[in-house]
Amino acid sequence: MKIIEPAFEIIDEINGEELLKKIEKAGRVCYKSEGKITKDSAGKFIQNIIKSGHESVIEHEKVTVKIICDRVTVRKAHGIAIMQMKDLVRN
Repeated sequence: MKIIEPAFEIIDEINGEELLKKIEKAGRVCYKSEGKITKDSAGKFIQNIIKSGHESVIEHEKVTVKIICDRVTVRKAHGIAIMQMKDLVRN
């Protein structure tokens, strides 16, 4: 049997600042506080959202990741869906 080393590849081009700004905009719409958006407000706003337990706000943005392995457990957490793959490598 051939063993596959687990690995991952981030498929999307990621601009961290833009990603944070999009999450902040969605969250501020939810809280009706769009007027508080500033050039540097996204990081602190998202930290406060996470501390308050309202993590669903961060589901408004995504990063596509390719997972390479021979088995994966099915689960979904904070907008991350992983499909189950079994027996990808056969003799």
